[in-house]
Amino acid sequence: MITSKQMLLIIVTVGMLWTIPAPAQTTGSIIGQVIDKYSKERIPGANIKAKDTQHSGSSDVNGYFEISGISPGKYDLQVSMIGYHNHFVRNVHVSANYQRFVLIEMHEAAISCGGWYEQNFEQTPFIFAPLTISTVEPEFATTFSPDGQTIYFNYTTHARQILRIYQSTINDGAWGIPRPFPFSDGDNRGSYKDVDPFVSPDGRRLYFSSNRPTGGEKPATHYGRRLYFGSNRPTGVRKPATHFDIWYVERTDSGWSDPVNPGAPVNTDASEIFTSISRDGTLYFGSDIRGKGHRDIYRAEWRNNRFSAPQRIVLKRGGQEINAGNPCISSDEHYLIFSASLADGAGGSDLYISYFKNGIWTEAENLGEPINSAFADFAPYLTPDGKYLFFTSERPGMMPANTINGRPPGDIYKVAVSAFLK
Repeated sequence: MITSKQMLLIIVTVGMLWTIPAPAQTTGSIIGQVIDKYSKERIPGANIKAKDTQHSGSSDVNGYFEISGISPGKYDLQVSMIGYHNHFVRNVHVSANYQRFVLIEMHEAAISCGGWYEQNFEQTPFIFAPLTISTVEPEFATTFSPDGQTIYFNYTTHARQILRIYQSTINDGAWGIPRPFPFSDGDNRGSYKDVDPFVSPDGRRLYFSSNRPTGGEKPATHYGRRLYFGSNRPTGVRKPATHFDIWYVERTDSGWSDPVNPGAPVNTDASEIFTSISRDGTLYFGSDIRGKGHRDIYRAEWRNNRFSAPQRIVLKRGGQEINAGNPCISSDEHYLIFSASLADGAGGSDLYISYFKNGIWTEAENLGEPINSAFADFAPYLTPDGKYLFFTSERPGMMPANTINGRPPGDIYKVAVSAFLK
């Protein structure tokens, strides 16, 4: 029988245990999922090991794994599974008290024995920053600050009714939670759409396309005209435009300026959308100014502190002129990547490349699989250092194929330029 004194001792003892502070953790963990690269099926029983350490784990029946108790630092993961090529996932950054998520996509192969097969995973597209940037919702149209520390992209819901630009900054090797870009959040309460951001090479401007109102005036024909959108104005005072224009915000000492419409000769009564800018400031963009059934890419040089009259770029495939959009120009204007929906494509829209040689653009070449897929592949972007291509694909990714109803959401993919560049 427990006496009242003994009961008090037990209560006091338990209370003391509850109040003992836990020692601070100095390790982190790597969690993730292993799936088949093409079928997106989950792979159980895969072995995942942090190279040159004793830390390892294996995937469960749903393909998930966890490797805990890892000291902070960067690690290469060795991944193996019978019936699949072994490969490395490089530079996985581990921080104390944090879990780092890694999505591992394995390539099926004939069973072989002996040695590690080190695959250069950057030669095949992979989902960028899963769960943080790429999610089960639609994301598209990527651009980075010149130092590569901030990413800007479009994020929306499956209904795609509200299109806003989001931003995220990398810190200690991990991308932060994306937040709406200020002008695209406070100004935009769902009545119009801001899409396709592009940061100029000097980082001073962020260009985007929008059907936001211009107040009913004709487009401005000079720079510096500010368009103010007070957040306390009644909804519906200015209706969305019936077409898209190119806009920009400019970096100032106090942040970003109000959105500016550069006006003519770039913007017209047609839609101008999706910009890309070369190192010398030449603007490339898409437009349907030639009318229904025509979608072309235009080029406007930067002269005397303004853009010159745009010139249409003639692109051909099989000797015939083609419709094209989503231009992505290399910094030296040596080559142009764009999207097009052609009969000889892999399906949906594909990514193509054309080189500028002897004063003309060469025959468009399909970038082929695995960059292109049976789904829509679009919104190409070259990183400031020219080493990587980012693009959006609606192939099964964060959302497995058998869970998608209607239009696939699309994820942001990354691949090394060396995978396709001549």
